[in-house]
Amino acid sequence: MKFSEKIKSKFGKDEQRRIKSVNYISIICMFTMLSYIVSYAVIDFNLFKHAIIFLTIIIVLSFAAIIINIFGLHRLAKIFISVITPFSITCISSVVFGTAPGFQVYLFVSALIPLFLWSNKEKQYPIIIISIIIIAYGVIEFLPPLFEPKIIMPDKYIYYFRLTNTAACFLAAVLAIGTYQYLNKKQAEQLIIQAEQLKKTQLHKDKVYSIIAHDLRGPFGTFASLTDIFIKNYNELTDERRLEIIHSMHQTSASMQNLLENLLDWSKMQSGYLKKSLQHLKLKSIVEESIAINKEIITKKSQKIDININKNISVYADHYMVSTIFRNLISNAIKFTKPKGKITVSAKEINKNVQICIEDSGIGMSEKELNYLFNIMKTDNLQTKSYIKGSGLGLVLCKDFIETHDGKLWVESELGKGSKFCFTLPKS
Repeated sequence: MKFSEKIKSKFGKDEQRRIKSVNYISIICMFTMLSYIVSYAVIDFNLFKHAIIFLTIIIVLSFAAIIINIFGLHRLAKIFISVITPFSITCISSVVFGTAPGFQVYLFVSALIPLFLWSNKEKQYPIIIISIIIIAYGVIEFLPPLFEPKIIMPDKYIYYFRLTNTAACFLAAVLAIGTYQYLNKKQAEQLIIQAEQLKKTQLHKDKVYSIIAHDLRGPFGTFASLTDIFIKNYNELTDERRLEIIHSMHQTSASMQNLLENLLDWSKMQSGYLKKSLQHLKLKSIVEESIAINKEIITKKSQKIDININKNISVYADHYMVSTIFRNLISNAIKFTKPKGKITVSAKEINKNVQICIEDSGIGMSEKELNYLFNIMKTDNLQTKSYIKGSGLGLVLCKDFIETHDGKLWVESELGKGSKFCFTLPKS
């Protein structure tokens, strides 16, 4: 039974489990009654035809409880399965067969059902229902003259049904109690796991924010220092020096903007607010856009970028997410590639996916650095000038965006010999 978002927001996990329990109990009741129908039909259909009709009605009532539950009348469904169904079973069977076969024991065992269906906040329902059930059971069990049987069973059948009814009911009671204990234990374990996950998530967020705060301090300090020099020494500075400072300020502000954009995207991903909107995208044009953003620094470092992508290759993905992936990976490749170095962006179609690779001739990474590359909690354990210097948030974000599209991201790198980042996206 699947719940709508409205139901999930209205009811907690415990109440959702209780609502589902109505269906489980109804199904168990239906199968139990069906087994009796088969048994009666095999033993003597003519003798038990009234009982078969009665049991069929009980199956219909149990199914009705499921339908009521599906239509959202959860409280009525609970009352239906815990009161109407067991009373129908017991009262009709006692009128038809009398109390000798022991069908009334089902009423006694049904007193356990309310314990599964209501929380402690609604304990008035179990108390009232259980009290009514016990009183009704006492009347049927200890005042048998009130229930003269309409169908007289042979003694061997009476003994058989009394024995099987008693055994089946108390076995059901043991199973019910065991299941109840198991579910409670499982719920407690889930709460412990959720608490641990929440603790890890909070630690992860605290780590990210502390890294961001640390990394923003540098660019902001640099920017403030450059503006201070620019203002105080404007008249003494040559035009060439002024232009150099302006370029540095522009580069610093771009770095801060990229970091803030990554933080915003990461926050949206964590909160579930960032939804993907799939469309057909020409891959080469997106790569060219990402390179154009970094044109100034590429020119300054005299770097060469080759785009080996067929203009007809397209992916079925979210434009913003794909742009963010390329923006981060290409920016990193430019950043860690020395002046006059080379960067290659290539793509090829493989089955239902497109494999994209961004390869640089930069400083590369050691095996230890590769192991920590996508783990933001570990990045401060390394003293490095490699890709994990800084927040590492951009790479984590790329990995999340790629996996959101059911793609994969992997890295090949050797210290001093460059790095190759490859990932897959669904083909149009």
